[in-house]
Amino acid sequence: MIRKRCMQQLAAITLAGAAGWSASAGAAQGLYSADSLLGAPVHDSEGERVGTVDDLLLGDTMAVHSLVVHTNSVLGLGGREIVAERGTFTVETVAAESAFKDIAYEVHMTVGGEEMENLPEYDQGWWNRTSDRLEQAWENTREGSRNAWERAQEVGSSVWEEIRESAESVGETVDEAVNGGDGADNEAP
Repeated sequence: MIRKRCMQQLAAITLAGAAGWSASAGAAQGLYSADSLLGAPVHDSEGERVGTVDDLLLGDTMAVHSLVVHTNSVLGLGGREIVAERGTFTVETVAAESAFKDIAYEVHMTVGGEEMENLPEYDQGWWNRTSDRLEQAWENTREGSRNAWERAQEVGSSVWEEIRESAESVGETVDEAVNGGDGADNEAP
């Protein structure tokens, strides 16, 4: 119970970065309650109610990655759990009283009809594919960062070598100018 509450509070903090959120004048801008979002009605792009928010999925950065939407069922039968990834939905505040716990949301999908039917089902297969894809993206980022760091070190090393060689050349030129161009030291006895 405590874990669920902590996750809900953490998700509330990160929801603002999920998509183009809109809010009424009475609602706090940029702050959303995961507790109030869970169970919120979900509408397709035609405005038809298609289900409710069942879960929030967060990425490594604690930003919302996806919503799990339980599509309409009759008396708890039928329907399915689908995944609405960030960018395929917006959240609208529909009621905001002065008390911070009296906020209600609606989720509006950017897809409808057949496109809704084609959204992936939230199951072990989706979880594994998405985890693998995110892990691969992280590996690519880490490898790209490593390569960039190595290139930066190489460039920095060659720049320092050029600076050192230039400094030696300047030093030799100064020595020649001070010594009258003969290379001999003209020190006073």
